[in-house]
Amino acid sequence: MKKFFVILAAALLTFGAANNANAASRVQQNFAAVGLHTGYFTNDLGLGVNLDFNAGNWRGRLMLDGGGFLNNNPFWFAPAVDFHYVLPIVGGLSIYPVVGVNAFLAKNVDFMFGADLGAGIEYMFTPRFGIFGEGKYQYMLLNGSGTHYNGCVGFTFAL
Repeated sequence: MKKFFVILAAALLTFGAANNANAASRVQQNFAAVGLHTGYFTNDLGLGVNLDFNAGNWRGRLMLDGGGFLNNNPFWFAPAVDFHYVLPIVGGLSIYPVVGVNAFLAKNVDFMFGADLGAGIEYMFTPRFGIFGEGKYQYMLLNGSGTHYNGCVGFTFAL
């Protein structure tokens, strides 16, 4: 997994300076978007909603995830606030680093708080609709132990 992040970091540095005009046209200056996502969250399948706020290439994403639907796991809730810098590659394809904070709440578990670090990729089919995939490590800073890896896929629709 570390090789993946090293390669992605090299790609960010390589392609960051070369903003393709076609890809850059897909990144709107300012907009809000909503969407749904699913993925692997803290050793369980999760479902969630995402709210995006874009200003040029900068994005803030609020993710509200829930789980505990499989194997009689207790219900859990995990909000996160992440920030991205979207780097257009070609066409509607972009990559972005992920930096943010997260929390984790579950029955009979102490409140946990941590930091996010990861990367993502997205493809915009139109200026208003796109899909994304991202993976991130969550370093638990309060009442948690170690790191957790989360990965998700979803879509966004600009309002």
